[in-house]
Amino acid sequence: MQNSLSYKLLNALMFFIGWFFCVTNAARGRPLLGLSISLFIVGIHLVFIKNKLKEFLLIVASVIAGFCVETMLIKFYVLRYASPNAVWPGYAPFWVLGLYALFATTINHSLAWLRPLQFVAALFGFLGAILSYSAGEYLGAVEFVIPRGGSVMAVGIFWFVLMPMLYLLNEILTYYLKES
Repeated sequence: MQNSLSYKLLNALMFFIGWFFCVTNAARGRPLLGLSISLFIVGIHLVFIKNKLKEFLLIVASVIAGFCVETMLIKFYVLRYASPNAVWPGYAPFWVLGLYALFATTINHSLAWLRPLQFVAALFGFLGAILSYSAGEYLGAVEFVIPRGGSVMAVGIFWFVLMPMLYLLNEILTYYLKES
């Protein structure tokens, strides 16, 4: 089922639903509700896919990368979140990490078509990040701290690099998990 068109469409739909609920709940001061919804969707995804270990490791690696990227964007005063990290102030909020986990579920499914097209994946990351963070700003979950053009470019550049890295990491996991 996971390679079927219907699962790929469902995967994309679940990502967008999870993204929307996570962002809107964070904007309304309920970040744990949004994080819970994201983790629920990730859990459902893991139940239905075949290669659970590889997918789980990709999700964990994406969350770690997201923690680093988002923390840098916060530390360099590019972004400020409406529901910041209450446990570790100044670091990536947990609900944002839920978005990275959600996004990782699309790498081998609804966005698998980008795998051989690394430059297109980079452009997709650049443009997708600009649209996603701008929508998050519009919904009230994130604020661009430096002038908008600089913030948007910084976010886009991070994702221009991150997207091909996620596909490369996926290939490495595929190689090593086949070998073991």
